[in-house]
Amino acid sequence: MPRDLDYDQNLWDGVLLSHHLQKHYGISLGVRQCQRLFHQLGFTLQRPRRQAHEADPLQQEAFKKNSTSG
Repeated sequence: MPRDLDYDQNLWDGVLLSHHLQKHYGISLGVRQCQRLFHQLGFTLQRPRRQAHEADPLQQEAFKKNSTSG
């Protein structure tokens, strides 16, 4: 994981992989090339859902239960 290598994010992406390969191995790959490598290896781009720090989980659940769909 990137955090284990002292990066400030949890997930690998094309930008970070490109930077890491250049910095540690002297390999120059573009961001798009790194994204293709991920795809060829069977990885998919997944991002965690964002949630506001000040959000109240109980109020969110109550809103979901009480809201009506379109």
